[in-house]
Amino acid sequence: RRAVHPAAGTTRLGFYDGLAGVAYVLDHLGYRAEALTVLDICETEVDGKWERLGLDLCSGLAGIGCNLTHFAEITGDTSLWNNAFQVADIVADRLGEENAVGDISGGAHPRAGLMHGGAGIALLFLRLYEQVGQSVLLDLAQTALRQDLRRCVVREDNGSMQVNEGWRTMPYLAEGSVGVGLILDHYLAHRHDDQFAAAAEAIRRAAQALFYIQPGLFRGRAGMILHLSRNYPPGTAARHGTVAAQLRRLAWHTIDYQGYLAFPGEQLLRLSLDLATGNAGVLLALGTALHPEPVHLPFLAAPIGPGRSRAITSHREGR
Repeated sequence: RRAVHPAAGTTRLGFYDGLAGVAYVLDHLGYRAEALTVLDICETEVDGKWERLGLDLCSGLAGIGCNLTHFAEITGDTSLWNNAFQVADIVADRLGEENAVGDISGGAHPRAGLMHGGAGIALLFLRLYEQVGQSVLLDLAQTALRQDLRRCVVREDNGSMQVNEGWRTMPYLAEGSVGVGLILDHYLAHRHDDQFAAAAEAIRRAAQALFYIQPGLFRGRAGMILHLSRNYPPGTAARHGTVAAQLRRLAWHTIDYQGYLAFPGEQLLRLSLDLATGNAGVLLALGTALHPEPVHLPFLAAPIGPGRSRAITSHREGR
């Protein structure tokens, strides 16, 4: 009820923190009509207010655009595809060139990574490329990924590539290099790029470390399991040494709670059950490694061939 009748002036619109994500979840729970109502509210709220939204997957236009592609696929509504391409045009206009970002992530600088950086933006362009097969969309994804790679460094101690925050390097799924690696692999399924292939391999090394402070999906070991498991067919990843080792090491983080397994959340301060930091995210990662059917984060199913629906209003060529 709160989603269908949001309080005026208090509504977040993002995928991971607002109405777009609520619509997605309602649909997966079987409330299609309510989901479409929430989607309409989201589109009404964002109409004409694009500039106040960021470009990112978590809260911004990339997440909203990806969500539109989901509902366009399941409903066959061409207007939703057109809206998704409108969002992509706005993102493309604001993206800038590869050197539009510096070499540091976070603080006073734009952040890199899947949730807040170029990798999440690239995911939107890749989703649309898989629908219409236009190379300009791959070009835009390439630019967004190169922006993130500008903010990555290869560590001398182990050869792993991680996001450079100036005072530390980050390997994790949400704001670190592993999230970038997920989208690099997705891109490489469509077009070879020597720089991206080398970076993807160095990022896989970042997912094989012995020690991570936290167990969670976005900033811990579970995210590493998810990334490594995507290299194998569903249900087979645990047979391979690097994944099996990380699965065993999850036991280091477990805590008994009323006779059940639980995991500590952000900064290990309390138990968490959520997707980003707690049990739900660990379960998702275990699913990617162990479940015989594909398990993945939203919009991150295995890449598909391009140009499935050329009747869709296409993205502008020759940008």
